[in-house]
Amino acid sequence: MRLLTSLWNYCKLSYNVYKLYTLYSYNQSLDTDRGYILIDTFKRNVEQSGSICIKFCQWLIPILDNIYIKGDKKPYWFRSLETLYENCPIHSQEYSKRVYKHELGEDFDDDYIILDIIGSGSIGQVYKIQNKHTDKLFAYKIIHPDVKYQLTLFRTILRIMLYIPYIRHKLYTLVPVNYMQFITQFEEQINMIKESNNLLRMNYNYKDNSSVIIPQLIRCSESCMIMTYEEGD
Repeated sequence: MRLLTSLWNYCKLSYNVYKLYTLYSYNQSLDTDRGYILIDTFKRNVEQSGSICIKFCQWLIPILDNIYIKGDKKPYWFRSLETLYENCPIHSQEYSKRVYKHELGEDFDDDYIILDIIGSGSIGQVYKIQNKHTDKLFAYKIIHPDVKYQLTLFRTILRIMLYIPYIRHKLYTLVPVNYMQFITQFEEQINMIKESNNLLRMNYNYKDNSSVIIPQLIRCSESCMIMTYEEGD
């Protein structure tokens, strides 16, 4: 059922991309009432298709900006897609606690209290938490559910699309980038052990620089990490 739902969402997304492409080919613009409706529908399709699709759009947005937008005035399609950087889906606290238990072998509630959600991105979300024993504040970052499954599906669909000459030609004509590079970059971002190693490296590189504040790593696993909470703007 999960696979069928995912495929249905991608079918709807692909159909709306085709309609947007047809409209743009005919008018050389998406600034029409029909264009606005299609853009809003496309954005909903992206959100319904999950974390990987949202991240892919985030990856493409600055590239599309450089290719198609001249001057400071942003068209409606760009302003609409830009909102994908914010208001990303939020998963449940129960899921976040289950992952902590599964990967770190301890009950989250034994040591911590969740105070707030700092933010939710395309890959995961970050909580502001408090240690029950010391009252110290920490940040708890965790990958969204099913991200690895979604990445596998997205990679398969993308490879099929790039294998078909007509679709491959259209993609590279509209946006000439290395699409598979996105997959490689994303795989690195969904491993919290790699992110923790980067955090340790940054701490070491800037240990003598008082102007740079970097959180201290407390503990980590493949899907989650806890670090010190640093106030910021």
